[in-house]
Amino acid sequence: MHELHVLKAELEVQNEEMRCMHLALEQSRNRDRDLYEFSPVGYLTLSHEGRITEANFAAATLLGQSKKHLYGQPFARHLIQKHADRWHLHFKRTLQSDATLSCELEVKRADASTVTVILESRCRTPDGSPIVGVTLTDITVRKQADEKLRVSDLALKAVSQGVLISSADGLIVSVNDAFMAITGFDESEILGHTCLFVQGPRTDPKTVAEIRMARETLTYFAGEILNYRKDGSVFWNDLTISPVLDTQGILTHFIGITRDITARKLIEIEKMKLDQRLRDQQFYTRSLIEANIDALITTDPAGIITDVNKQMQLLTDCTRDELIGSPLKKYFTDPDRAEVVNNLVLIGQKISNYELIVRARNGKETVVSYNATTIHDRDRNLQGVFAAARDVTERTPLDLLLQEKNEEMQSARLVTDHANRTK
Repeated sequence: MHELHVLKAELEVQNEEMRCMHLALEQSRNRDRDLYEFSPVGYLTLSHEGRITEANFAAATLLGQSKKHLYGQPFARHLIQKHADRWHLHFKRTLQSDATLSCELEVKRADASTVTVILESRCRTPDGSPIVGVTLTDITVRKQADEKLRVSDLALKAVSQGVLISSADGLIVSVNDAFMAITGFDESEILGHTCLFVQGPRTDPKTVAEIRMARETLTYFAGEILNYRKDGSVFWNDLTISPVLDTQGILTHFIGITRDITARKLIEIEKMKLDQRLRDQQFYTRSLIEANIDALITTDPAGIITDVNKQMQLLTDCTRDELIGSPLKKYFTDPDRAEVVNNLVLIGQKISNYELIVRARNGKETVVSYNATTIHDRDRNLQGVFAAARDVTERTPLDLLLQEKNEEMQSARLVTDHANRTK
């Protein structure tokens, strides 16, 4: 009779836990639905035929129709005619790929107005039938601003860029003040000469050959070349050369536009050096991690593995891809105990030489000495836990005795700490 009462009490507890879990799940679903519905980005779900099966409020507003009227309509119906082919090609590529693809489209709204959007799409097959998730981001205002910036930039370039005009045989007949300011030469030193005076030992012969070929074939040239000023200093030139033809198609002049991009190039070169040093440092750090005899693991605050070294893979008989993203506690014979240890680390308690047993996928069990501490970013925000597990299977009897006593003390402390937290 007593056992029945105990069993009943346990069932009631389990039922209450299940009810709480269902309630939490429902609340989570409601939050996700609210985030989806009231997102400023338009979301659509399309069938494999390209018909709208689901839309959020932002998408309906963007398209100028209610959600009810959108369902079942081909998405192509909401595009301007000249973008229909672009959409069909994009949609076909999306169905054939598992990557997220994007394109720029102009959407026709119900009131005949148009908006420009960045569309991103990805194909999923949750039940074996492909569906396409789509996001729509209105960039109309940004496009208008970009156009204004483009016009302003053209006006600015007309003043700040160096301009030279040469005859059909390459002799310079005119330059502007900006070109003289960039190169340091006076007009009298420029007119009647070719552009060879701005070339020097470090000027790339390959680029010079490309310029010559463009001139000979009367084609447009655009590229970067290292040129020389009058004082012998170098500058990076973002150069364009355009042939000018008369009404009969005969070459009359070349127009060259020079823009000094030295500062930008120096930054790019320095960035390349910094990137290389960073890659070298990352390689060195990774080499140290992989050479360590201990199994090294990092987890997020929830105990999910974010990185491991080779020794951890050998210890668990799992690949790195299999380990990352999985709960660390599942690889121990006593997951609850491992989780308690991890939680103590998160609240600031240092864990040293704590004995746990790792169970590999092949069933092999290994006694490890577990050490763990927290990881923080530069702003002292908690990022997770760094842990090291050393195989201590081969130990002397004295080591075992000391470890047993240490384990008893730590277990007692864990129980006490846990009891204090639950008060």
